[in-house]
Amino acid sequence: MAFNEPANPKVAYLASLGLMDPASLTLDDARAICATALARVPDHRQSEIVRARPTHEQIDMALATARYNDQLDELA
Repeated sequence: MAFNEPANPKVAYLASLGLMDPASLTLDDARAICATALARVPDHRQSEIVRARPTHEQIDMALATARYNDQLDELA
């Protein structure tokens, strides 16, 4: 995802739901929103952020990002 690319409509919708009622989001919804936010960070900063987390969290972050990218591919 390019740094200034518009947000995915589904993720934007989920984010708006989360602002109104955070409890209404599923764990996968929250992860999609977080993966979108992380994708908008410059690559060198992403690496620093991910490396700072424990290994099991790095794996979770990679899986969430992969799920998000798969959703984008399905919408295209």
